Amino acid sequence: MERPRPGSPATAGLHRRDERKAERFLAFTSPALTLIRYRRLAK
Repeated sequence: MERPRPGSPATAGLHRRDERKAERFLAFTSPALTLIRYRRLAK
């Protein structure tokens, strides 16, 4: 994990926001993909 520069706490906050967005994105897409795959297999 990359550490932000000591003089820039703002960049650390931006990195945390990006990580949260990625976690939310994965949390929503993985169930959606499983549903799509299940529907294709069920046909």
